[in-house]
Amino acid sequence: MSRLPLRRSAAGRVTLNLACGAVLAGWLSAAPAGDPDGYELVWADEFDTDGQPDPANWTYERGFVRNHEQQWYQEENAFIENGLLVIEGRRERRRNPAYDRSSNDWRQNRKFAEYSSSLVTTRGLHSWQYGRFEVRARLKTDAGLWPAIWFLGVDGHWPANGEIDLMEYYAGDILANFAWGRPVRSGGKPVWDAWVKENEGKIPAKELLDLVLKTAKQ
Repeated sequence: MSRLPLRRSAAGRVTLNLACGAVLAGWLSAAPAGDPDGYELVWADEFDTDGQPDPANWTYERGFVRNHEQQWYQEENAFIENGLLVIEGRRERRRNPAYDRSSNDWRQNRKFAEYSSSLVTTRGLHSWQYGRFEVRARLKTDAGLWPAIWFLGVDGHWPANGEIDLMEYYAGDILANFAWGRPVRSGGKPVWDAWVKENEGKIPAKELLDLVLKTAKQ
């Protein structure tokens, strides 16, 4: 079981997504860019009631979703316990109701999933344009896990709508990433952090924070 406590966030025309074996507890504060001391709390979820996440704040992704991942996303793997939102990865077989062995779509040509997890999102419920997000999180780092907290733009499709990865544990590092879409004439594929580290794309979160703070002082 992974536990991701999510703490204090704020505004932007993006939605918040949490996934892949974790626990969360959280709060958000937001105001236009400027002195952080001038921020105003605009949204919060302290995960202080045991049971399912508040449906006024969170909804779910279901089934096979992205990246050819092995897990089946379902609501049952997300629950609140002792002031934490737990997102639990399980080894269990789930039947794919959309199975079609003749399909070329990986979401349909798998008869079963051998793992399950949960992805909770504010999509369709809350979004923000400017502000500051602070997260307190505890992760498991076992092989095969890919816990993440990230934001997606409200308008359009990925990657044209943009992506901000506040945190992901991937290949042995805790990372922070940005992505945006190339023009359609260039294939429409995502660009990862080109302004940060040309040709590399993914950088440790602390290095990104140091760069952002340095840039803000210039």
